[in-house]
Amino acid sequence: AGGLRLPAFLGEVARGLVPVAEMGTAVDVLRILSAGKEGPDVGTVCAALLAVGKGEADGFVQKLLSAVPPPERMAGLACLLEHVPDVLTAGEGSEDDDAVTSTDPFVLSAEELLGFMDGERRATSSLLSTSILSTLNFQLSRPSTAKIVASLGNLKSRNNADGRLMESSMLTIWTNLLQLSCLPLRENRTTTLLDAAAARLRALLPAPYFLASVSSILRLPVPDEDDARSPRHHPAVRRKALMLLAERTAAITSREEAELFADLLPELCEVAATAPAPCSDADDGDVHARAHALVRQAALFAIERLAGSGLVSPTAMATTLLSTVTLLETLTPGVLRILQGDAAAATPRDVLEVRLWSSLALSIATLAAAAGLRALAALPRLVRPLLAATLREANAAVLRAPAPSARLLQTAALETLRAVFDTLPQFFLGPDLAALLSRTGLLSRALRDAPTNREAAGRLDALLVERSPPRILLPVLCRAVAELAAASDAEEEATVALDLVARTVASAASRADLAGHVEVLLTALFAVYAGGSMGREGKALQDAADRTLVATVMKLSESQLRKLYVRFRGWRGDVAKETDQGATAAAVRRFAFWNASAVLSDKLKGLFLSCLGVVMDDVVQELEFAAVRLCDPTAVSSKEGTKRRRLSAKPPAAAVDVLRPLSPLLRCLESALAADSRAGGDWIRAHDGRRFHDLLRPLAQLLRASVPAGLGEDVPGGSLSPHARLVLGRGSGPGGGVVGCLAALAAGGGDEKYWKPLVHAIVGACSEEGRSEVRRAGARALLDVIERLEEEFMVLLPECLPVLSEMLEDDDDDVAVAARECVQAERICWGRVSSPVCGEAGSRISPFGICMCRKILCVRAAVGILAIASSYGSTFGCVP
Repeated sequence: AGGLRLPAFLGEVARGLVPVAEMGTAVDVLRILSAGKEGPDVGTVCAALLAVGKGEADGFVQKLLSAVPPPERMAGLACLLEHVPDVLTAGEGSEDDDAVTSTDPFVLSAEELLGFMDGERRATSSLLSTSILSTLNFQLSRPSTAKIVASLGNLKSRNNADGRLMESSMLTIWTNLLQLSCLPLRENRTTTLLDAAAARLRALLPAPYFLASVSSILRLPVPDEDDARSPRHHPAVRRKALMLLAERTAAITSREEAELFADLLPELCEVAATAPAPCSDADDGDVHARAHALVRQAALFAIERLAGSGLVSPTAMATTLLSTVTLLETLTPGVLRILQGDAAAATPRDVLEVRLWSSLALSIATLAAAAGLRALAALPRLVRPLLAATLREANAAVLRAPAPSARLLQTAALETLRAVFDTLPQFFLGPDLAALLSRTGLLSRALRDAPTNREAAGRLDALLVERSPPRILLPVLCRAVAELAAASDAEEEATVALDLVARTVASAASRADLAGHVEVLLTALFAVYAGGSMGREGKALQDAADRTLVATVMKLSESQLRKLYVRFRGWRGDVAKETDQGATAAAVRRFAFWNASAVLSDKLKGLFLSCLGVVMDDVVQELEFAAVRLCDPTAVSSKEGTKRRRLSAKPPAAAVDVLRPLSPLLRCLESALAADSRAGGDWIRAHDGRRFHDLLRPLAQLLRASVPAGLGEDVPGGSLSPHARLVLGRGSGPGGGVVGCLAALAAGGGDEKYWKPLVHAIVGACSEEGRSEVRRAGARALLDVIERLEEEFMVLLPECLPVLSEMLEDDDDDVAVAARECVQAERICWGRVSSPVCGEAGSRISPFGICMCRKILCVRAAVGILAIASSYGSTFGCVP
């Protein structure tokens, strides 16, 4: 009435209202101020009161707002909150800046509000912002506010004006809170109040209004270089809204609510597909591109969370899947270009593009799982053109230079393939499976050299084995194994493929499934064995092939096993001399055959004896072939010619390659003979002991072998000599030497008829002059035979006495130690025999004395004589 402008009038009103305690006065003033259509709203009045009160009028403002009807109260809170960004911005400026005065007589600017407070600009700005946010938090935390929001639908139906005002006010408050949360606030108190208000309102908002607010933010036009700096258009606001949307999906409880969220899927896809606007400045452009990429990733994250809720209809998921696959088709050429280029030259925008592709691929994985069978229409566009191509280039990039971007793409492609395969394994029954199971695809070693990708690849491998029909998977894998085995630098990839074959055969394939694929499996194994080496190089691939063979054999019957083994023996071929053409290749096949036979013998135990019987002639031929080349020519078989010819012959030069199969053959033979001895030795004694004598002759000769350097390298043994590895069998784990074979042969002999020639051969090696290693091998063989036969060895003891007496005084310490161990073992065995007959005195007497009294028939008399002579043990050349 006096012509005063609103700021001055409100200043006077506020100064008069602050001390007033009666609510009636405040309500009357508000009613007067709000009576006209163009009068000031409640929020402007409350802002003026909070500014004038300088933190002391907060309680009065709360009471004042409580007296206002709910629609006007929410509108007032919305208007009150709109002052915060301007107040914070004004607080950062200088006090000398020109004050901005609003042309509207009923609107207060931030400068005018801060002018009421008469203080330092930044402090007053922080105080006023804190007061406004505290007021908002108090109003949102009131139970009456929750009731009002809950009844908003009814209120809107009863009173359209009030309902629309409430709705618009709440959405305005929510949008302003999102914008404020993205500003770089300095005060922790302000940030805390802001987050609390956002959390309270988010909990109060019903799903339709929450989704409407998010939709209104998403529909804002994409900002250009200048608009992106405004709080309303800032990309961080859109990203914040999308992240809140993703969080809200966890609270979806019904399909009806889920369908409301699903209505936003087209908008989310549009946000994810929208590229950033170009910027003139390079630095600002990178910052703007990064902010926009984060918005696109947030949209993809929201899509993934919605798909993962399990409540959205498969039809909506399939439609969204097609949209995301189209986007992936757009991004993939750029990603492939980045992978094919130099990793060191990648720009920040390239990294953002790679991350966006990875986020999109993971979203597609979740969408495919949610769409189910309806995802089948999108898979031809997805698997081979996009995922397989990107995985192939990422593997190649990792092999060139392991860059984090390439690793990220590997992980995303693997997880997407796993989800797609888990949902629709029937899609991979065609050429897509062969395209994936290749050297540059899932079998690449680039996927297995990092822990994260190794685990992801392992999960996909397990899914392939579990969900793929063996009749489809085995031929594809076997073809891949054959191709990789032919390459010179694909050992790791071939090993991975063979492991998949072994797991498929062991866990998924039945005997009926496997029957039609045995030939395909053997062809793949033969390709691996033929390209292998006979040393420690390539041992991982050889072991994988052996595991595959064992897994196959375990699914076959005994008759099928023999047929397979005969087929294996036919592939092995005959023994070729070192002078023959292709001798090394033939030796490689023989090595692989006997190594696989050793593995089968160890796994099958006595069941393998029927297979070994099929190749018994080959075993003897191999042993004699090695004996001819490793031993003195006077010890070779009579088949080599007359005695005169044998004495005049010179030992041929030992070609190491053609002799390498001897080591796995000895391992196979010892394992099989040990299994036969545990079963009673019937197999070795069959055919009137022919097998026993055929094996004994070359094995006894090999005790005197002169093992060249390099032979037996496939046997782990550290610094052991080749003789110790091959003859003694040390360092080879469970068996694998001539000595072990002789001991197992003795255990299966069963009676003195077989033991005597064997012990005679061993004693001959113990008395070898000039070669301590031969005597050492003989002593070790004698000790092993004693330990195997135990008390049954007593009948053979007279044959051993002279040579044992000599070995006890041998210059070689190892020989003397082995002889003493033999004597100790004999005493133990003698104690077991004599204790039941002669008592404790007999067990203390050396068996040497008993053997020297062979003409005394009464054992008790012998015990009595030797009890007297036990004090003079040295006279008998023994240990009392």
